[in-house]
Amino acid sequence: EPLSGYTFHLQFPSGMKLPVYSPSERIYYRYPHELDRKAGKDGCEYAFKFSQPIPRLKPNFGFNTITLVLSPEFPENCEGQSQKGVCWLSGRGLHEIPREFNLKILPKLRGIQPRRILISTWTGMRNKCFTTPEVEVMFTTFKQAGFNLLGTLFTQGDKFPPETAYTEMAEIVKKAKEYDFQTLFGFHGNIDTFFNRDIISRHPETKLVNNTFKLEAWQKPMCPLAFMASQDVKARITKMAGMHDHVLYDLESGIKSSCLCEKCRGKFARENGLAGTPDESEIISRYKQQLIAHQIKINYELFNFIRGTARAANPKVKCDIYSAHTVDSTPEKYGMDWSLYTNLVDCAEAGYDESPEVLKQTRQSLGGRSIHAGLILNTALFEYQYADQNIKARLFKQLVHSGYGGGIIWSWEELNGVGLTAVADFTRGISTFENYLNDKNEIPANGVISGTVDENVRIFKDGDSYLYLAINPTISPKTVEIKMPQGFLPQSCVNFYTGEKHGGKSSFSATIPPQDVLLVEAK
Repeated sequence: EPLSGYTFHLQFPSGMKLPVYSPSERIYYRYPHELDRKAGKDGCEYAFKFSQPIPRLKPNFGFNTITLVLSPEFPENCEGQSQKGVCWLSGRGLHEIPREFNLKILPKLRGIQPRRILISTWTGMRNKCFTTPEVEVMFTTFKQAGFNLLGTLFTQGDKFPPETAYTEMAEIVKKAKEYDFQTLFGFHGNIDTFFNRDIISRHPETKLVNNTFKLEAWQKPMCPLAFMASQDVKARITKMAGMHDHVLYDLESGIKSSCLCEKCRGKFARENGLAGTPDESEIISRYKQQLIAHQIKINYELFNFIRGTARAANPKVKCDIYSAHTVDSTPEKYGMDWSLYTNLVDCAEAGYDESPEVLKQTRQSLGGRSIHAGLILNTALFEYQYADQNIKARLFKQLVHSGYGGGIIWSWEELNGVGLTAVADFTRGISTFENYLNDKNEIPANGVISGTVDENVRIFKDGDSYLYLAINPTISPKTVEIKMPQGFLPQSCVNFYTGEKHGGKSSFSATIPPQDVLLVEAK
């Protein structure tokens, strides 16, 4: 139940400490509190004093929750140990008995940022948070986990003017470059409330018209024709392209976001050879399929406008798209036809499915190109439920079936130490063998690895060396038999994650732990 006027006490074992932060500067802390740290006889004690009630947490992509992104510091000789922590409540007549909890000491994050394969996440941060000590911890953690691409959002509103948003964006980019991140500016084009809000306020005649599908009150989409004609929009895209390595159009704009103002209906009528201009209700009821095709065309024109504007400002900027995978609902729901972008998009990102067949369809639509497939970790942090943290096998599976283009993790707020360790193990593996991981180097498996299904097996050849990749997505250990290619006897054969050596053998067996991966290089 909601409580106020109480303190939560957390006591760590001796030798361990939690980096101190300023609660007033934490964006995700929606509940005001004070933080105090003091040395106790059995370790270091932290007191979180809440002066206002904390309501039940509500699903909202994790943004209305209490989220700590801080790694406790501890002596290295504690790695792998389990120790005891203590926590209790006090205040308002509450005198709970201190409760012990098990504290598993994970190894330090040893991820490596890949150079070619992009592994991205999103800052999701707002306002004045780039001057706090905690940000240093956060960015250090991102780098140690192996992320190398950081997505950013242009955020402005009534109390946060565009000038402040520009300053914040410059701070984000500067901080990201200090940690060797490429940066990506992402927005929803003409339906991005934060990107267009002030422009529409100054020019209300540019607002998107759609009375059939009622949008939320906070949504202020812009007519796409007005968007592409706006000098303010061009100036803003120009500025973002000059700051970033990537500009991404988050293309999730189906017919519910179609503009049906007089100009757009006139364009629709001309496209379909209609004698007159139909009204909105007639288009929806009589010409729905034509409207779907029209929206796909509009989105294509928007991407070309964004791409042209960005490239004029920065010829080196990558122009990317994020949308749904190829599924039956895509045209109506998302306004997307991937085949239109085969020769235009630099990086195609898609993140709503982990089905190999769906990933295959998406790549086929793009002429066989690789994509960046997302891993959606989003339970909305309802109450205290976290996403599954054993994601190493899932990360490799997405990478394999997307053609080794890269991956997106949404959202990092879900990751605890176990999840971050899985990411770090993943990036360390793909960074070490990045020269192998592409369609050109993949060769037929032909039963060389037995004991698992073919879709979870890949073999690569680079010169006289081979890389064996086997994924175990199940919750049970899996033993596989690995055979060397006919006539090939390796001098060195090492299991990357376990360190086991199998040199000079034509075959050997190995056990893959649950939800884990085997990587063996033979040369």
